[in-house]
Amino acid sequence: MATTIVRAPEEGCNLVVQSLPRAAYLELVGRMGGGGEAGRYLEEHLVCYSTTLSRADEAALLRAALAIPDDLDAAETEQCVWHELMHAYGIFGHPDERVASVLRNAVTPTDNDIVLLRALYDPRLDQVRPETAREQAQAVIAALLREREGPPARIIPAAPLRPAANPGVD
Repeated sequence: MATTIVRAPEEGCNLVVQSLPRAAYLELVGRMGGGGEAGRYLEEHLVCYSTTLSRADEAALLRAALAIPDDLDAAETEQCVWHELMHAYGIFGHPDERVASVLRNAVTPTDNDIVLLRALYDPRLDQVRPETAREQAQAVIAALLREREGPPARIIPAAPLRPAANPGVD
């Protein structure tokens, strides 16, 4: 059974969230990995999936599609939706486990995620030059942290990692 995720009309909908039976989800993920070993790896390790269509010359996100297996519980589904929406909004990759984020270990977006999204869409970064991109981004993030309402913002670490009770036993 072939499943098509993105079939959004030319006008209107630009975000598609699809809940799929597990078999259809695994088939889709396997195809995204190109089949073979890569496809099998994705089938075993991806809980949910998103894909985006953008126009690089305009830095514009045109469409996004999220695929979520229909056998997840409510908390897993919520985490998947938030996690994949972060990717759909343009945050690619994942922070390491020391940073609290819906892209790693939180169920809903954290302050870290909100600051990152605000920085990504901040107009002060519209004219970024490659040779100074890092410094410009750091300056914008520092300004966003100062401008934020509430207690002083900081990068929030994830809960400390605890050693396994029985080392060597999974």
